[in-house]
Amino acid sequence: MEPEEMDLVELTETVAVESAWRLGDKPEDVPALLQAGQQGMVVHCREQDPPLYDVEFLDPVTGVPQVLAVLGRDQIRVVERDTLSMA
Repeated sequence: MEPEEMDLVELTETVAVESAWRLGDKPEDVPALLQAGQQGMVVHCREQDPPLYDVEFLDPVTGVPQVLAVLGRDQIRVVERDTLSMA
């Protein structure tokens, strides 16, 4: 299933966090890697070929956005579809 905005997705592989992806006041506290199986939310789908997805990952302790990663389709899989915006 193709990811859509507001879908919960899971990483299919471990991904190195690029410096431009780090959010917040203390970017040095952001982990260097996002681990396979870690979940995030698609916040934007880029209409290009191949498509890219902006995926937000939260700090597991504070719940504050920590990483806004730009990922390819092969790096994520949909865990849960957002059905509220479809109503």
